[in-house]
Amino acid sequence: MKKFNIGSLFCHFYILILILSYFSHGLNTFIKFMILITGTFLVTYILLELKKLLNKKCSIKNLNFFIYSFIFLEFFSVFQFLLPLITTKNTPNFSIYILVVSVILQFLFASLILKANFKKIKFLTVYGYSLFVSGFFSLFFPASFINIFLPIAVTFILGEIFFEGANLV
Repeated sequence: MKKFNIGSLFCHFYILILILSYFSHGLNTFIKFMILITGTFLVTYILLELKKLLNKKCSIKNLNFFIYSFIFLEFFSVFQFLLPLITTKNTPNFSIYILVVSVILQFLFASLILKANFKKIKFLTVYGYSLFVSGFFSLFFPASFINIFLPIAVTFILGEIFFEGANLV
């Protein structure tokens, strides 16, 4: 199994974690915590693999900034989820700020991917457009039913990018 195919395998495993997270609302806090931590580590691994692939196959400026920013926001949102479990004090809720900052970064990252115009990986353009659509629905329709399926579709497209990247020499 090639290295980037392992990235694709982790994308498909993350899709399973996303589906489990949608059905975990009635479960206890420990199970939600385990799903959240597993998803966080998978997202971190997938983003670092994407950084390696794009640095190797494309030349996109400021790619490292966006990847590390997404990882920081992921860990910050996990910390915000865990903070009320650790302390009994009222903790401020920064989720709307995290959402707005991550969507703005997502739009900028998608525009960088689309400007790169890398023809060898076809799904990279689809990934850029899907980031725009996902960010739009996350920002303007946060409680929409479509937001259940968009992260799954974007992750599946990302898995296809890893497969295409593995086939390039």
